[in-house]
Formats: sequence, structure tokens, C-alpha cells
Amino acid sequence: MSRMKEYVRTEVLLKAMNTFWKKGYKETSMQDLVDQMGINRFSIYSDFKSKRHIYLEALEVYYQQKAVPLFAMLNHSKEGIQSIETLLNHIIPVTGEIKNKGFGCMIYRAMHTHNPVDDDDIHKLLQRFLSEFEDAFLNALKRAKKLGELKKEVDIKKYAKLLTTYTSGLVTVSNVVDKKHLKEQVVSLLEVIK
Repeated sequence: MSRMKEYVRTEVLLKAMNTFWKKGYKETSMQDLVDQMGINRFSIYSDFKSKRHIYLEALEVYYQQKAVPLFAMLNHSKEGIQSIETLLNHIIPVTGEIKNKGFGCMIYRAMHTHNPVDDDDIHKLLQRFLSEFEDAFLNALKRAKKLGELKKEVDIKKYAKLLTTYTSGLVTVSNVVDKKHLKEQVVSLLEVIK
């Protein structure tokens, strides 16, 4: 008869996610995971296989909890340009507060600390993140076009890519650049296409 698991997988993955988010992949030891997840090493290796596998699942949990709601802000809004401005202005204080605690964005941290060429699973997750973000921006830009908020010559596909790249930079600098200045940059960025 197999031994019954004494933990809920989603709960321990949240604990692992927070550990990786705070410390990063390389700095997180198996002992850190044992301590934070509250399960023994045997269970970790038996149920998750390796630190890397735990990390991949924790990254997916982060993705679902933190990234998917951002996409929803763009995908489910009835607004065009305003939905984009709202999202970008939402990101500024959130990432700044997180970075002040030393966490940063777990997904962007993965982009900066892992060579996606060396890890196909991480590469796929990061590509999915960028693709879904770009699609969400594209949806908002399509609404903006229908609402007559954009210049006729604006190529919304190219601008969706630009906004995705801009968001990466925004997350990166939000801890060192004044929030008021960043919000002014958001307005300037969007004025280009209005």
C-alpha cells in the first residue's frame, strides 16, 4: 500500500515559488527547498525529480498567478489605449515595490539568469510569456483602432511587439527611475500612435 502524501502539491509549489522568487534559481539550495516547502528530501526527489523540475513548476505557478492577470487586464477591457496605459502604470509601482524587497519579476529574472538556448523548457515558457503579452497588446491595439484612437498608418502588430519589449525595460528600470518620470514616459510612448 502506498504512503499517502502529507502535503498539497499546489501549496508546496507556492512555497517553492516564493523561495526561487526571493533567492533566484542558482542561489536556492535543495536544503532551502526542504526547509521552505516543509517536506523531506525523499519526497521532493520522489515527487518532483529535481531542483530544476521544481523550478519549472514554480515558474508556471508564478506565470499563472502574476502574468495571466496582466494579460487579462488587456484582453478583457473594453478600452483601447486606456487599457494599455492602465496596465503599464499598474506595472510601475508593483515592480518597484517587489524589487525593493529584492525579488524582481520571476519571469524577467529567468530571462536574465538562464540561457534559454541551454534549457528548452524554460525557453518555451519565456516564449509563451512574450507571445501572450504581445497578443494581449495586439488585442488592445485592435480595440483602439476600432475606437478611432490610433493614427491610420500605425502598424499594430509592430507596435504590439514594441510594447512587449518596452514592458521588459519598464520592469527592469522601475526600481531605479522615479515613478513620476516613468508614468510620463508611458504617456509619451502612447502619444506616438494617437
